[in-house]
This record gives sequence, structure tokens and C-alpha cells, in this order.
Amino acid sequence: MKSKNFPPLSDKARELFSKLVDVNWEMKQYQENNRNSPDFFKGLLKINEEYSRVKGDLINEMGEDHFNHYMDMGRRMFA
Repeated sequence: MKSKNFPPLSDKARELFSKLVDVNWEMKQYQENNRNSPDFFKGLLKINEEYSRVKGDLINEMGEDHFNHYMDMGRRMFA
């Protein structure tokens, strides 16, 4: 598969990616610490909605191909 050349991340994309990582971490921590909460799924849904919003903003900023490439490279690096 031929690799595409993508530009460096813009300041806004870096900011959104940082926020995406933070929300992902928040979701992980929430799941670990609130399993027995009666409002577990309500809280999880709220965090997931924030994650989806930030991810959508990041895709809009970067473009879908660039976003997918960037995420794939990150997965490979940390696999």
C-alpha cells in the first residue's frame, strides 16, 4: 500500500487530539471507578457523547484520511 504524505498537525488539531486523549482517559477512569453506580450508563453516555463530539471536530479539522492515517500510526507505535 502506497503511503500518502500528510501535512503536520495544525495547532487546532493538536489541541483537539490532546482533548480526545484526555476524554478517552476520563472514560477509562470512569468505567473503572463507577461500575456499581446506579447512574453508571448515564455518566458513560455523557462522556461518550463528548468523545464523539471531539473526535468529529478533529476529523473535520484534519480530514478523514489524515485522521485515519494518524490514528493507525499511533496504534502501530504503541502495539
